[in-house]
Amino acid sequence: MLLLDPPPVVGAADEEDTVDGLRVLEHRDGVTVVALDDENLLQGLVDLQCHLSPVLAGGPRTLVVDLRGVRLLSSATIGVLLRTRRRCRARGGQVVLRGLSRRSRDVLRRTGLSPLFDTASTPAPAVSR
Repeated sequence: MLLLDPPPVVGAADEEDTVDGLRVLEHRDGVTVVALDDENLLQGLVDLQCHLSPVLAGGPRTLVVDLRGVRLLSSATIGVLLRTRRRCRARGGQVVLRGLSRRSRDVLRRTGLSPLFDTASTPAPAVSR
């Protein structure tokens, strides 16, 4: 599902935070926005899964993963995103991917995984439903 120009999160934080090494751009009203980049991913996906755990423990209804800093999603990164999606959906939440590169969108489409993730077409935060 493509979310076109989602409105900003009401009461969004003005400053970035870091939770266990992961940049949290916003955390308000059941929506948490985290940013990934190629440097994060080079540090290892086991670390990424560990970094996402405390963010998910905070219980966001919607987790927005900002991927503007990621040139291409690897299969291992997609695996982490799928596990994260499963955890969120088990609580009635969702994962929204925003800032996907054209190549990353193509990888999700070719693997048949694109229908599993909501995507935001603009860098504005997505809101929970």
